[in-house]
Amino acid sequence: MDAPDPLIGARLGEYQVVERIGEGGMGVVYRGFQPALKQRVAIKVLKPEAAARPDQVKRLLDEAKAANAISHRGIVSIFGSGQLPDGRHYLVMEYLEGQPLDQKLADGGPCFPQEAIPLLKEICGALAAAHARGVVHRDLKPSNVFVVAQPDGSRVVKLLDFGLAKRGSGSEGASVVFTPPRTGATTIVGTVEYMAPEQARAEPVSPRSDLYSLGVLAFELLTGQLPFPGRSPVEVLRQHLEAPPPSPSSRVDGVPASLDALVLRLLAKDPERRPASADAVRAELAAIEREVEVSTARVSPAAPVSRDITVPSDEVYVAGLRRRRRLTVVAAVSAVVLLALGLVVRACSGP
Repeated sequence: MDAPDPLIGARLGEYQVVERIGEGGMGVVYRGFQPALKQRVAIKVLKPEAAARPDQVKRLLDEAKAANAISHRGIVSIFGSGQLPDGRHYLVMEYLEGQPLDQKLADGGPCFPQEAIPLLKEICGALAAAHARGVVHRDLKPSNVFVVAQPDGSRVVKLLDFGLAKRGSGSEGASVVFTPPRTGATTIVGTVEYMAPEQARAEPVSPRSDLYSLGVLAFELLTGQLPFPGRSPVEVLRQHLEAPPPSPSSRVDGVPASLDALVLRLLAKDPERRPASADAVRAELAAIEREVEVSTARVSPAAPVSRDITVPSDEVYVAGLRRRRRLTVVAAVSAVVLLALGLVVRACSGP
């Protein structure tokens, strides 16, 4: 049996640790509570092995700095940070109810354009706010997009994990993800499946690098597949660098041509051939959304004509069924009686 978690019930400043709710490669996430304001929070704590690595500590603190520099409703809010008595760093952040986009895809498969476009528009809004403050995310992927369920049934998208974010020209992401053989000791950061070609070459990144990752994410939302799958990171990176991107409509039906074209532009190898900004992408998505709405309205069947039809209740239906059965039995008995009388009359009349 696992030993009880010593943090459960502990007090971290003004926050009480309530329960463990998640775990990643480098950290553990707890649900916490602030008694003074009766507010739920999430507390991310580095694991001991990560806390011993200066690069991981820097990544955690960079996440807080980048998120607070942006201050947008589409970016998860971070309320504070601190250190445990054992030296491990932690962040206190907004508590979110819902599910990450990768889990949504795993549970429900690809999205219809009518569902994917609003999600992509919200992601664009958060990216535009980050880019306006000089922050490039560099690790945009479904697991870093959280779909928050609102009390009124609507949804809000939140971008998570700005630990690899690059701010201006002086900040460098901390986490080494992969060292391509062709680049010797040069390291790249990010997630291989969603990485822009210039990022894969360890070249300077820009907001358009995030837009490439957005194109991969959009492709996956619409098709349930990655545009460049591979058996190894090297194979995936080679496709990002060299292979022409497939269109979403080559994998699934029902993707409008305009949305197809936008995704292909987002996946352009040359950053200059991608859309100019996240705001520009959001504007295009809004136009495509209107186009889809009009198209859907045209093909929708006409509303059924209302007729005054009385639908019998279950009791009436059952009573009628029993009455019909009784009539059927009476008719059958009458037929047998008449047949028997006929035979008697014929026998008495003789030859």
